[in-house]
Formats: sequence, structure tokens, C-alpha cells
Amino acid sequence: MEISGLKYRSIAERDSLSYSMDFSIDNNTGDATFGFSGENKLISFNFISGRMYDPEGRYFSSYTSGDPHAISGSIFEDNYNYYLDQKPINFKGTKENFQIENFFWNANNCKMTASTKITSDYFQHDINFDEGFYEQPDGSWELTGHVQSTDESSKFKIFSGEMISPSDFNIEILDTSPLIRSEVKINPQGNYSVWDSFAMDFNLYTNFGVLNKKIAGTLYPKNRYETNHVWGDMRGYTYTGNVANGVITGDYSLEVSSKFDQKIIVDKPMDVSLTYHSGYTGKFYRVTGVNVTYSGAGIDSDQDLSVVFSSSSDFNQLAKATPLTSGRVFQRKLENSSLSFPYINKTISAVTGVSITASGLYSSVPSVSFSGQYYENNGHWEGANSPYEDFLLSTGTASGEVLYEEVYEKTFTGSWNLSTGIESTNYISYNNAWTPLAVNESYGTEAYVNSDSSAYVDDADRILSKDILGVRVRYKTYQDYEPIHAKLVVSGAGHVLEERMVSGQMFAPPRGRPTPITELSAVHYFSQGDGSVQTVATFNWPKKDYNEDGFYLYHEKNTGWEKVASAEAGEEKIVYSAALSFGEHSFYLTSWNSEAESAPSNEIILFISQGLTG
Repeated sequence: MEISGLKYRSIAERDSLSYSMDFSIDNNTGDATFGFSGENKLISFNFISGRMYDPEGRYFSSYTSGDPHAISGSIFEDNYNYYLDQKPINFKGTKENFQIENFFWNANNCKMTASTKITSDYFQHDINFDEGFYEQPDGSWELTGHVQSTDESSKFKIFSGEMISPSDFNIEILDTSPLIRSEVKINPQGNYSVWDSFAMDFNLYTNFGVLNKKIAGTLYPKNRYETNHVWGDMRGYTYTGNVANGVITGDYSLEVSSKFDQKIIVDKPMDVSLTYHSGYTGKFYRVTGVNVTYSGAGIDSDQDLSVVFSSSSDFNQLAKATPLTSGRVFQRKLENSSLSFPYINKTISAVTGVSITASGLYSSVPSVSFSGQYYENNGHWEGANSPYEDFLLSTGTASGEVLYEEVYEKTFTGSWNLSTGIESTNYISYNNAWTPLAVNESYGTEAYVNSDSSAYVDDADRILSKDILGVRVRYKTYQDYEPIHAKLVVSGAGHVLEERMVSGQMFAPPRGRPTPITELSAVHYFSQGDGSVQTVATFNWPKKDYNEDGFYLYHEKNTGWEKVASAEAGEEKIVYSAALSFGEHSFYLTSWNSEAESAPSNEIILFISQGLTG
């Protein structure tokens, strides 16, 4: 072959091969190349101005115009060797590891005459076609097949196909690009009828050689199967045990009558599978205690101090705990107060521990925090029994570590079991870990369980025309509110396909804590009073879902925070009217529901001064 410019040939992907090329170059002023490429990488021999260079750029020989030479050798994953004129040159060449897809020549300002031979291991492949032609909506028939590499990492090309016989059949390659699996379609073009049969002979031209295939096929009608089937809803529903540790059992039935090619099918293959669809699988934990690592300081004992357990997971039942505190009584004098005893007495506490009232259930280990009212560093306090002891009160938020234990681990095959058989007579349990029902069920085989334990799959059930397929699903309940949902599929002869989503949910999850309000605002006006000011304030917050049954408004008084107003769920304002003394007045809002009350909102301060009129 005479080469001028670039020419290449495609081959099935290979990481190793052998080559030999007899060649000559018509002058020693141009340059030429012979090489292999793939995955955007290449290895090549270069012939430049009478000198020969190997793939690593080493000069190894010379050539003159028209002199014949032969270069040969082998290429492996990360090395290569080569001979020149049957004499060994290099056995330690190194290269990048890549799949070879092409070999090529390139001649510039010269002509190369080359005879090239490439050899490699046999390209392993499968070739399969349908048993017959299926009628299409437009009245034509179509037979499909494929060629597939048995090595999932090696691609190949089918360039074209040729029908040898029948001559009026058409063969089409659906995609000629490099593929692991390449589809082929055959269509008869003549005047044929349903149930006609043919012997076919054709070639497929690939980049690893010519494949000759001889097959037989029949023209089938659209409705090759005539099938009637009746799927029975779950019946025989039973529940044993209790909500936190029980088993739900439900039986389904499928009655099928089928004809195939106008003949009654007596032995019908049926495939049954139960596969994971959704829901949490993994470990669950519960809280056993809290190790207080810092007791905090400056906690107002008249206010609610909350213990809050948090987890990054969505699959939780909340633990609950009561904080244990100890403290000391302090007092602070109110500035500019008209009261006869202008002092506030408070017990200022620190956390000493917690008492667990509900251990909860979590799919990841929770953390703990303490929330409540803390005094600010905004004045001097005195010991109530030592009025001459004067110091600045310190504050700090308590912290701790959760103590926990693992309760159980949920898996798909631990939560679900599948049994099949002839209804009401003999069921086979797919999982030996589940105790069979005593009356009509026995152990099966663990071979039914997928390797990743995410499904039960059985393609071995066969039912007679007089039989009814029985399908039994069983679900084990747990303490958590997160059932694993499964997909039940029964399919078989005559394109029978029945799908059901099945769930083991037995009761509703708890509501969870309400969401705190973070954007409380207020608009207010005043009228002068005797020693106080009549105040009307409208407190507003964004309308959104706080998971609430209602809202509470709190006002800080001399005796502490007091609930002074409320609103129904879904409201977005409270109008509060009261006679307020001169000075600062603080308010906050909470949301609440049947489970709990939220943490306080941001604080709103109203300042009432003497001489104010409204």
C-alpha cells in the first residue's frame, strides 16, 4: 500500500498486540510515521530525513531512498519491544498504559510503501438474536440482535452488515461508533405473511474481523401471547406481636391463563421479586444520659432552661430530659424605680446534671445543648444575705456530651421476607433467618437473596394452568417510625406484569418540637397615666409553618417572665394592651404544640419614659 498523508485503521480495543511492517520511503528528505493510538495517547516510530527514531525518541538506524526494511515487535500494557530487519534492537521500551484503538501511517513530503500485519488475542464476544420477527405498529416486521464484548472494558466497531440470504432482507447497524454492545436490526422487504419462517445467512464487518451468522426466524403477530390474569389484593392480613416488635403478614394471589402461538400454555414461568425501594436502613441509638462537661453560669432559675438533643439525621424520635441545677440568691437594685423596695431577687444557677425522661431513638448519635434565659453582664449584684458583697455577675452556656447505646440495626432482608408457591398449599420462604409459618411454609434457599441483600429475586416458579401463584410478604416492625418500603413485582408469560408498593408502617410518627420564631417585631403607641403609661403594642411575625398549635407572648416583670397573651395556630400578630411602668419592658414570643414549646424568639424592648403622651 502506498501512503501519502495520514491513513489509519480501526481495531477492537486491545492493551497488547504484535505487529510487523515491510516498508520503504522514496526519499530521505521528508518524514513518515507508523504508530498506534487510543484514549488520546499514542506510541509511534518516526522516520525523519534518513534517520529512524523509536517511540521514546531514540535514534536506532538510518535509511536511504527506496531501500526496503522491516520493523516488527510487540506492545504490552506498559512496555514494548522491536526488531529491525529481523534483528533485535530494544526489549526494554516503556510506554503509557492505554487501550489501543487504531494503527496509522503518516507521510509528509515523501511516499511510504508499506505492507502491515497486526495480530492479537482473539476478541471475546457474544452474538445473540431474537427467536423471531415481531410485527410493528406500521405492519412491518423487525428482528433485533446484538454483538457484545465479554470484556466490559474493551470496545469494538461494526462497520456494516451484508445479507447473503434472503436477498430481499435488509440489515442495519444502529450505531457504528466504538461500543461495548452494538445493536443490529433485520427487516424483511418482500411480501410475507404471519407465521412465515426463514433461514438467514449474513456477515457483520467489524474492526476485529468478519462475523458470519446463520439463524432461523418466524414472523410473529403483535399479540403472540393471549393472556388473562387476575391479581388478588392483599388478603389474609395478620399481625402478631406488638407495635414495636411484631410481624405483618399479607398474602397475594395471581391466577393466569395463557395461550402462546394459539396453544394453551400449561407450564408458565413466573418471576417474582421484592426489592428495596425507600426508607432508612442502618443502626439506631437511644440516649442513656448526659455527661455535663461545663456547668454554665448566670442561669436565671425563674426561667425555663431546656435540654435539647439534636441529630443530623431525619429519622429520629426526640429524647427528652430535665436539667438539674443548683444556685445562690442574688439581688440587684432597680435604677430610677418608684417602688418602695426597688430590688430584684433572683436565684442564679448552674447545671449539675440532667434527668432523662424519654430516651428517644436516633439513626445517628445526637448532640446535646442547653437553652434558656441567661443574665447579661449589665449591672452589679449583691449576695442577698450579705448586702455589702458587691461583684459583677459572670455568665456562660452549659455544655455536655451525650451518653448512648446501640438499640438495633435495620436491614432490608431483616425487615422483609418473601415466600412464593402454589396458593394455600406450599410456600417457600426465601430467607432462612425467618421462621416459616407452621401450616404451609418451609425454608427455601439463601440463593434467592441478592449479594448486596437489597432484594429477593426468584425466576424459578412455574405454575400449571389449574394452579394459582401465591405470593406472601412479611414485614417486621421496629420501635422507630421509619418503615422500609419495598416494591413487589410479578411478571411472566404473556407479558404479565403486576407491581405493588408495600409498606410496613403501622402508626404515625410524632410531630416533633415546634420551630422558634426568629423575626419578631412590634409597633406601639402610648397614653399618659398616673405613674404608668397605658400601652398598646402589636407584635408581628412572618406567616409560615412553625409546626404549631398556637403562640404565647411573654413579658418580663419584677417576678420574672410571665405569659401575658396568646394567638391561635396560623396567626401572625398579637395585640397587647397594658398599663406599663416607666422604664424598659422586654417581650418575647414562643410557638407551641402537643409535643413541646419552642425556644424564645428574639427579644423586643419597649422603653416607657415620664412626660410621654400619645
